Amino acid sequence: MLDNPKDGAVDTVSLRLLNLETGIERLRDTGVAVGNPPPISGFDTLRIATLTVPDGNTLNLLEGE
Repeated sequence: MLDNPKDGAVDTVSLRLLNLETGIERLRDTGVAVGNPPPISGFDTLRIATLTVPDGNTLNLLEGE
């Protein structure tokens, strides 16, 4: 899923994972700083972890709906 097109460019990529915790753990194991996903008001199961990749773009990792 690509988000926020600006002048033909994309600055955010969102990926849906089956297991967000495993994805976060794997990234942290390689030295990537990933914060804990905050609760999202109005959603029972949706969780999103956001990080900035080296080129300055945003990567969202999502689990749930």
